[in-house]
Amino acid sequence: MTFQARTRTGAGPASRLALNVLGAPAHGPGPASREEQVRALLRTAADGGVGLVATRPVSDTERLLGQCWPFPSPFRVTVSTVSAAEGLDRVEARARRSLERMGLPRGEAVMVSSASDLAGAEGRALWDRLERLRDMGLFRRIGVCARVEDGPELLARRFRPDIVELPCNLLDQRAEVSGLIEGLAAHEVSVQLRSIFAGGVLFAPREDLPAHLVRAGSGVSRARRSLAESRVTPCRPPWPTA
Repeated sequence: MTFQARTRTGAGPASRLALNVLGAPAHGPGPASREEQVRALLRTAADGGVGLVATRPVSDTERLLGQCWPFPSPFRVTVSTVSAAEGLDRVEARARRSLERMGLPRGEAVMVSSASDLAGAEGRALWDRLERLRDMGLFRRIGVCARVEDGPELLARRFRPDIVELPCNLLDQRAEVSGLIEGLAAHEVSVQLRSIFAGGVLFAPREDLPAHLVRAGSGVSRARRSLAESRVTPCRPPWPTA
C-alpha cells in the first residue's frame, strides 16, 4: 500500500494532512501481511492526528481499507470518480460502490478525478449526478482535482465546488505565486494541495532523476539547500509539533 501526504485546511499541523491511497501491491515487503501493514499505517496516522483519508477506485485498496479501519475509526474519507468516459451511470454507481467496499455509510467528499471531465459536453450532467449523491447524504461535499492549466477559478465560478485540489510544492508554486489559491478562497472554495513532495523528486539524488526531470536538477538542489539552511526536511515542517 502506498500513501502520499496531502495538505488541506484545518487546525494544527497533523490535522492539515491527509493520506492519499495510491495503490496496493500484490505482496508487501517483510513478513507482515498487507492487512497488518495497512492497520499499522492507519494506526500511526490516527495517533499522529491525521483525520482524512483520500482513496481512488483502483485495485483492491478500498476493500483493504474496509478491512483495516481502527475501531472506532477517527477518519473521514474522500473518494474519487472514475473517468466520465465510462458513462455517467458508471460514475455514480462506482462512487456508491467505493463507500460499500470500505464499509462506510457516507463519505466526506466525492472528488471529480479530472477537471477535463467537467469541461466536456456532459460536465454539467456529471456535476448534477454528484450533487444528487450529496443531497442524498452519501457525501458531505463535492470537489474536483485540477491542474493550474485547467482554469480552476473558472470551474469554481461555473460549478461552485466545495473543494479544489491542486498540485503545489517547493518546485512548482504556480498555484501560490499566481494568486490562484487566494482567488479560489474568494469563491469560498476549500483548497487541498497534492504532490507536496513533487512526486518523490525532493527525496531522489540528482543523479537518479528520470530523463524528463534532468532539467529540474538545479531546482531540486536549490530547494534542498534552502531546506538545509532552514534546518528542515520535506518530512519535517518548520512549525512546532508540540
